Amino acid sequence: MKPGEIAEFRIYYRLRHQENLKVIRIESPATTSLSLAQMAPGAYEFAITTVDIEGLESRRSSPVTIDLI
Repeated sequence: MKPGEIAEFRIYYRLRHQENLKVIRIESPATTSLSLAQMAPGAYEFAITTVDIEGLESRRSSPVTIDLI
């Protein structure tokens, strides 16, 4: 996927002890960061996808774990 074809990013996340994923949609492809300051403390797992202008979503990235305190 070329950068000009990206319509949005989707960040999937969950607390590590939960099974269901939640999603944050970032509808501006120019966005390169996201503040986690409003999230409750805990041990999280995050993965990201890209969605192209035709609505096709990529595979999720490998998960990254983050402990928010």
